[in-house]
Amino acid sequence: MNIKTLQRHPLFLKFSEQDLQHLMDTAKLLFHTYKHDHILHHQNDKANHLEIILHGSIIIQRTDITGKLLTIATLKKNDIIGGHLLFCDDGQYSGDVIAKQETDCVSIDRNTILELCQKNIIFLESFLKLLSDNTQRLSQKIQETTQQTIRNQLILIFKKQYQKTNSSRITLPTNKKQLAQSIGVARTSISRQLKQMSDEQLIIVNRSQITLLSKEWIERWKSED
Repeated sequence: MNIKTLQRHPLFLKFSEQDLQHLMDTAKLLFHTYKHDHILHHQNDKANHLEIILHGSIIIQRTDITGKLLTIATLKKNDIIGGHLLFCDDGQYSGDVIAKQETDCVSIDRNTILELCQKNIIFLESFLKLLSDNTQRLSQKIQETTQQTIRNQLILIFKKQYQKTNSSRITLPTNKKQLAQSIGVARTSISRQLKQMSDEQLIIVNRSQITLLSKEWIERWKSED
């Protein structure tokens, strides 16, 4: 791996070739090439290194309680893996970390990260910024996934009630509070998703009464009877 490639990464912009060569010679920087579909880390493995993607891409996947495979994050060139886990009491990966294509990475262990943060303020600032950016992106992805899960759960309930009555006007089996508890989210999340579907003209909401407007849903559910 060309040292100049590493010098262009935000963490090492102020490092000389000699500095980086020394870190490599002392095994504080380790280069790896992973083939497509290689699993770098399994879900619940403990993070011991920070990894920087220099080329290629990596995905983080996990299976939810329904057995559906979810992609939590897609990471590309210059992104880091495991940085937010290194200093946790129980820093475990939240999913399988998999190379989406042939991918080049450099790994740095926890002690080296601490050493560089203490010696180099620019490295420290860049490290904290990268962690913040990654955390924000992951939070957005979790929020999107949660909202999609809520919608899927609600549509499944609509389907069951429709198939019971064979009517586009259905009644929710419980109130919104109990519904939220059964899904494991806040009541406001249920109300927000119902309003969103109403704004999209998929349903009309009148308290616990739901009128289904989506012809696609109804035609599909009819064929499943």
